[in-house]
Amino acid sequence: AQWIATRRDIFPPHVCDRLSVLHDRGIAHSWHHTDALMRHAFGDDYCERGLHIDPNDIIGVGSAAQVYKGTLLERNGQVRPVAVKVLHPRLEYRIGRDLWFVQTVAETLHSLPIRSLQMLNLPRATSNFGSILQRQADLTIEADNLTQFRKNFYDHKKERDSAILFPQPMKGWVSEKVLVEDLVHNSTPIAEFINDS
Repeated sequence: AQWIATRRDIFPPHVCDRLSVLHDRGIAHSWHHTDALMRHAFGDDYCERGLHIDPNDIIGVGSAAQVYKGTLLERNGQVRPVAVKVLHPRLEYRIGRDLWFVQTVAETLHSLPIRSLQMLNLPRATSNFGSILQRQADLTIEADNLTQFRKNFYDHKKERDSAILFPQPMKGWVSEKVLVEDLVHNSTPIAEFINDS
């Protein structure tokens, strides 16, 4: 449903608008879960090492993770505002369960003697989509992608002049279930640039 909300080229705008709440207005998980993942990823001393998060300062809650506003004390003594993305509990299980259901429906539809449905090859399309979705459960992949976007899009001199920003993952603060990155202020979601007309 979160993916559908981004595909205004395929689905009606009112459907996309309705499902877009899944991008950042989902149900938050507990601070206890976040703190446990932080300790597992970065050690019990993550606060002493300079990463501070206000448990109540949640920027957004999507279907896969929630994002907190925090600060990171850098080696040079400066305090850097950061966004801390934390995966929801049991995300891998939920993705697997949902994909099993969608794959079962796709295989059932594909088995019907309807040529137009068989031509769509729904099982293969579902499998391809599933592999993309499962990659969301590993934030090291997202960090690698952000790093590559930054390399491809601009060098350090052009970054300051660009109106398009890709957050920079913080070295030493990336794990499979937690990602600490630059906090981009006053950003506009890409969906606002998409015109339905």
